[in-house]
Amino acid sequence: MKKPVYVVSQIWIAAAVVYAIYEAISETGLFSKILSWELTTLGRAWVTPTAVATAMIYALPGFVGLKFTKEQSQPDPVKSARTAATVLLTAGTLIILAGLGAYAVGRFYKPAQSAATPDAQSKLGFLNLNQTSEPPPLNNALGWTVSGTLHREIKYSLEEKGAGPDKTTVYCPLVASNWKPSDPVRIFLHTDVNAYIAVFELPTAAVTRGYKQINFSESSPIQTTIEGTLTRNALPDYARNYFEKAGVRISEDNLVLEAKPFLGQSSSTGWNEFARTSWIAAFLGLIIGAPILFAGALALNRAKKQRLQNNISA
Repeated sequence: MKKPVYVVSQIWIAAAVVYAIYEAISETGLFSKILSWELTTLGRAWVTPTAVATAMIYALPGFVGLKFTKEQSQPDPVKSARTAATVLLTAGTLIILAGLGAYAVGRFYKPAQSAATPDAQSKLGFLNLNQTSEPPPLNNALGWTVSGTLHREIKYSLEEKGAGPDKTTVYCPLVASNWKPSDPVRIFLHTDVNAYIAVFELPTAAVTRGYKQINFSESSPIQTTIEGTLTRNALPDYARNYFEKAGVRISEDNLVLEAKPFLGQSSSTGWNEFARTSWIAAFLGLIIGAPILFAGALALNRAKKQRLQNNISA
């Protein structure tokens, strides 16, 4: 009875961690509710600790199951050494393979076509909110160029504290120029406040446009054009609650414009940067995985010696 419970408990913990990561990425579920409480009560949110807390809450039944199945007798030293060796050897091998795999992906990755070419520009749909708020369907589109009025006076700011540098992101209504507070908001911009996202035209043939920052510390509406990807019903619960309390009507079929400049002077993407630095992953995989493999080999040798000693004593 104890062994099935032990296995199920381990699977439960692993699934809890994966699901907590999913909630943190999609900003939904329990993670979103805890984050909303932090923002409402404390005025700021701690993203990474909240994700860890969410995983611990979900994994609690699994930890209870492990506690229930814990062996009361003295552990077998040979079995413990063999288990340690297996874990270390497996972990070391996986780390090295992950590093080499990342290097291989980066080595054979083909950089994206220069974003300044007419072909790339043709794959961006254009949406003028002064004419319509419904983007037409596009096949094989990179994203959208959206023009409208950005209402900075009713933005929602989120200070994100994670493993990397702290940053502040905002959700802000992007609407038509004749929008009134009684009208529902269809599109919300989501961006880092320090990002270069506002499009402006450049008088050159090779580079058709550039990008500049938007000053979100000001509270006046501005007419702007922004490139990005549109996702339906992607407004997080905590942002939705904030806007609703502020009296903003939210469209049932809302869209979030994730700011992402596509065209301009630089065609560098996250994948391009990864490909350029993938050798670092291989290097780290080797210097971290090799000592773990060595420790696993020592533990395996110790298990063999212990088993041999037990056979002689018997």
